[in-house]
Amino acid sequence: MPGRVRLGHVHGQHCRWEAGALSEFDRHLDEFTSYQETPWGRLRYEQAFSNLARHLPDRRVRVLDAGGGNGIDAVRLARAGHHVTVLDTSSRSLDATRARAAQAGVEDRIECHAADIRQPASDLRDRLYDIVLLHNVVQYIAEPALVIGELVGLLSTGGLMSILAPNPLCDPLAAAVRRSDLDEALRLLDTRQRESAVYGLEYASRTADEVVGYVLGAGMNRPRRYGVRAVCDLIADDEAKHDPAFFDKLLRLENAVADRRPYLEGARFFHLIATKPDASTDQAAQMRRRRVPMDTAGYETRVRTGPCFICEFLAGTTGFEHETVYDDGEHVGFLNKYPTLPGYVLMVPRRHVEDVARDLTPQEYLRLQSLSTQWPGVSPKR
Repeated sequence: MPGRVRLGHVHGQHCRWEAGALSEFDRHLDEFTSYQETPWGRLRYEQAFSNLARHLPDRRVRVLDAGGGNGIDAVRLARAGHHVTVLDTSSRSLDATRARAAQAGVEDRIECHAADIRQPASDLRDRLYDIVLLHNVVQYIAEPALVIGELVGLLSTGGLMSILAPNPLCDPLAAAVRRSDLDEALRLLDTRQRESAVYGLEYASRTADEVVGYVLGAGMNRPRRYGVRAVCDLIADDEAKHDPAFFDKLLRLENAVADRRPYLEGARFFHLIATKPDASTDQAAQMRRRRVPMDTAGYETRVRTGPCFICEFLAGTTGFEHETVYDDGEHVGFLNKYPTLPGYVLMVPRRHVEDVARDLTPQEYLRLQSLSTQWPGVSPKR
């Protein structure tokens, strides 16, 4: 399309940006800064930090903010006592980071590098970091699996990788609900092409499941997934969001649903946080050492007198958390807390079922059983 910049030529093993594309981030820095100051921009940063804070260790850490832009995330982490290296290709953004750090009095804890995130190992001389941020970058890279693999190489054992990216599943819903544009909603269902509202850049969006695949392929543990802005983008009244009291309530609601399905699946951004395992240790042996013996008597008491743990888990109730590995809207697969084998998965229908013969139709029962053949080690439950 005329006047738009397309990203993603690949030469050799590393993707290269088309000539002139990088300057878009310099030219539109003022517009991006204005976006950051809007209520929806602030929500994005507040929620991402809140999600990350759940995983931060109780000590000072070394952070690499890859594609860190003008330093909002970096300065907030530096104010918490951490040392942050900001890596970006935009010279104007790095200048803004330095100015922001000076204003906050944390310039001694922030280091800026003008470099290509696709070759960080050579640019940063094989340094190791405790945390790597890759926020709002994946969609602009032609080969994200290669970039994620490079960045994982800079993580220390047990380190965290945090990836934030636009969720293409949100766009059709927002077009229909927020703007009442049903034609656009139908169009967006069948295309991956999106356009950045700030930069005017076209990109091919990627789903959370695709990016999870890149993370696992790079040798990381399965990431914890959060949603960012699950509610805000469905509210048409933007003026209300500027009201401080409304914004505070909205932020509380957003944080409350950030890790709850199905809300997180339709959020404007998906947020993945994964840890780097110790490659020298057999993971099955690690799991055997961590396995907690099942309290059979206590389990029987809870089943007979307490709420259904599956319903509570699916509702996101605190204390009933399990790691979800499959969700098709009708069934959910999650890891057993008391596995007989490493990776033991339980598969359940989303609706409450107490008796297989009475509460499931033959078709529902066969669908549930068919998932057992697709997932080795899966046990149907309920």
